[in-house]
Amino acid sequence: MSVALKKIPGVESVETSLNQGKALVRLKPGNSVRLDDLIQRVRDNGFTPKQATVTVRGELVSDGGKLRLKVLGIDQTYDLIPSAASGGGDLGKQAGKVIAVEGSIPEPNGRAAPTAIEVKAWKTAS
Repeated sequence: MSVALKKIPGVESVETSLNQGKALVRLKPGNSVRLDDLIQRVRDNGFTPKQATVTVRGELVSDGGKLRLKVLGIDQTYDLIPSAASGGGDLGKQAGKVIAVEGSIPEPNGRAAPTAIEVKAWKTAS
């Protein structure tokens, strides 16, 4: 599977552990890789995608009271689910700014693309 993931333009490196059932995929700065593409490549290689831990840069937007992250470089937006430990209350004050979010994306539900990130930590990005 690591060879298949490495062939995706924008992927810098892939480390896999079949014993743990995990793959660590590092992307090149400025990449335009979509999580959907990584998930599909995992499926194409006979594996079942699980929860993903991510670090994502994007513009924070407030949409009808919901916080969303518009990922830089690709046309993809995720709902943000702040955890109590992430300073969620202060996150809303950053609307309109570029931030970096560390968090997790739940296991894909069937063929539907993941649409939310559970925020563990965030910081304003330069």
